[in-house]
Amino acid sequence: MPVDEGREGCPKRMVHGPCGGVRSDLGCEVVPLPCPFVRLAGARAWTGGPSGTVRAPSVVLDRVGPAPVVLTDLTTEPYDRAGTTAVLQALRGSCDAVLVAEHQDQPDFPPTLTAAVLRDAGVPGWITLTCRDRNAVVLEQELAGLAEVGVDGVLCVTGDARAPGVRSGVRQVFDLDSTRLAARAAGAGLAVGVVESVQAPPIGVRPGRLLAKQRAGAHLAVLNHVSSAAALASFAAAARAVGVSVPIVAAVAVYTDERSAKGLLGFPGLH
Repeated sequence: MPVDEGREGCPKRMVHGPCGGVRSDLGCEVVPLPCPFVRLAGARAWTGGPSGTVRAPSVVLDRVGPAPVVLTDLTTEPYDRAGTTAVLQALRGSCDAVLVAEHQDQPDFPPTLTAAVLRDAGVPGWITLTCRDRNAVVLEQELAGLAEVGVDGVLCVTGDARAPGVRSGVRQVFDLDSTRLAARAAGAGLAVGVVESVQAPPIGVRPGRLLAKQRAGAHLAVLNHVSSAAALASFAAAARAVGVSVPIVAAVAVYTDERSAKGLLGFPGLH
């Protein structure tokens, strides 16, 4: 499958933008220029068609219904298998699955190895895959590996750009964006999750953008932090109105110290 070059002017080479990093002044999070997607009238529709692949079983998706499901963010030290196992043992039974993030400033084991650690610990996991550091070939390899090892699901995101001074000698790839990655994940037979930033501008295109991800193959949506329950309800209603039917998981920020709170709220699009 060829890789689209993306919209002109987008440093992440996105085709199905905008990402969640649009600033309040409609500027890009990467370069001091307006986001090229904010000039569009609406979200770009998905035209790639369904994957036609049967989805693997998923604890989280199979439990969605009359009762809510809980995904807990897995926070561990980098490259620490024993520490990760200890945290998983502490979390066992408190949630339906753990969500393994992939941060721009913190390295960790490859997703396939992390999935194996979760499997050995007996804890279902949703593994985040970003397009920042992997070209399309490596992303396909990771998807095949995750399908082989077995995960509850994969969360497909474009990925934050690296902050200035963080691994400055490493090139950021962005061969794909989250929508196109979701389609490939569905094609690999995985349960697919995607993210949407509810209050990142332009707010009006966000429901349609989530619909495009659903049509690309997403089975679950995880929302970024919002400022109020009313904002969450408004987005959910707008998403349902345009045809979004996948389960929606609301993000709940748990602050354990002032540094964590300041760090989270420093990201564009989060409230």
